[in-house]
Amino acid sequence: RERCVKRFKSVSFPLYPECRLSLPVYTGLCRYADCFRPDIVHLVTPLGIGLAGLKYARERGIPVVSSFHTNFDMYLKYYNLEYFHDSLWNYFKWFHRLSAINFCPSVDTLKTLESKGIENLKIWSRGIDTDRFNPICRDEILRQKLGAGERKIFLYVGRLAIEKDLDILMLSIDKINNIYPGKAQFVLTGDGPHAGSLKDAAPENVVFPGYLRGKELAAMYASCDAFVFPSSTETFGNVILEAMASGLPVITVDSGGVKDSMLHNYNG
Repeated sequence: RERCVKRFKSVSFPLYPECRLSLPVYTGLCRYADCFRPDIVHLVTPLGIGLAGLKYARERGIPVVSSFHTNFDMYLKYYNLEYFHDSLWNYFKWFHRLSAINFCPSVDTLKTLESKGIENLKIWSRGIDTDRFNPICRDEILRQKLGAGERKIFLYVGRLAIEKDLDILMLSIDKINNIYPGKAQFVLTGDGPHAGSLKDAAPENVVFPGYLRGKELAAMYASCDAFVFPSSTETFGNVILEAMASGLPVITVDSGGVKDSMLHNYNG
């Protein structure tokens, strides 16, 4: 698979160092793509390399499809950048009107784009590997390392960033600790720009294992008792599927793309 991957240099985004913006050399991209001779170009970002891919396809008359993955406009309020809202949507409308199909990961995302005047929208549903994310990965030793004891373990997986609404989760943790002292343990898995402030504010029953992947991540899911996900900005929320495949009930918000995966009082 690595033979089919072409990597480009990138720079950190000033407001979000963990996110990197690819700045491809256009002539180099053209040489590589011309050797590949694509019949169709799929754009997964409207920035950087996605914009270069759009230019490449249009110059050669190659059909383009796009997919929408991130609610950038919803992030603006978290960084006091709401004055860019209209300009951002105008750019998105220009970018996506050049695609034959614009794929959306959820019904909520499709309706949002439709309300903004973007056309040619189709649902492109998501899936996860249920052999990887499976209750069989449960690890009792890991539970004890997490400080479970007789406590129930509530897991969060994702970026530790302000737009994930983790302030709401921290308030909920405080309330649970007051009402049910000594009954719950919380595990916040991931990393991001908000990690330091979260760790400083967290009570003793909150654990931060950092960024996990592969078997370690699968074991973490399966070894906990419930999954919590407060983010209201998701276009889909793959982690919810991973948690459910691992046997966990999900506690989340009734907002955004996560609604496609949730049925209240059935799976969360």
